[in-house]
Amino acid sequence: MFFVNDFCEFDNAYVSKILSLMASYNVLERLAKGIYYKPIVTEYGNVYPSAEKIVRAIAEHEHAEILPTGESALNALGLSTQIPMKPVYLTTGSPKVITVGQKQIRLKRRTPRMYAYKSKMMPILELALKAKGQSNISEADLNRVRELLRDSQEKNLVYGDLGNAPVWIRKIMRQLFKDLHYEPVAK
Repeated sequence: MFFVNDFCEFDNAYVSKILSLMASYNVLERLAKGIYYKPIVTEYGNVYPSAEKIVRAIAEHEHAEILPTGESALNALGLSTQIPMKPVYLTTGSPKVITVGQKQIRLKRRTPRMYAYKSKMMPILELALKAKGQSNISEADLNRVRELLRDSQEKNLVYGDLGNAPVWIRKIMRQLFKDLHYEPVAK
């Protein structure tokens, strides 16, 4: 992927014109204003970068943080096998909608509360559980979260983050920690 301002030694207007020209010759494709990528062409058409790859590149470029929401969060944690056609991510960067083939990726700006967690797992867990809905969480979902917690290197951070989570999620997570016989390590 290329961003117009990746080529800071040249004028942005000049770089935009060159990248746009390359897109008109099908050497590059434009994802959004100022964002291009080199497509992989197969006999079935272009292979687009994954939504996750695009969002990570944009976040890295903007020095922003991102979090998957809804089906994307459920998929990231293995709570769902569905891949959303319109994934939505929370960002500390600029909000935008990117169209990739038939798929739209939406970046929504959110308040810093979701980024206040110390662990990387807890905000995604919260967003996934909210997407699932309190009354729709199955035993299989709880088993998957239990497995994620058991294998996590940041159990202590997740446990410490529980105070920031909504009450119903906090209750679920505390029970899962109890099921794992987990005792937080004092620092």
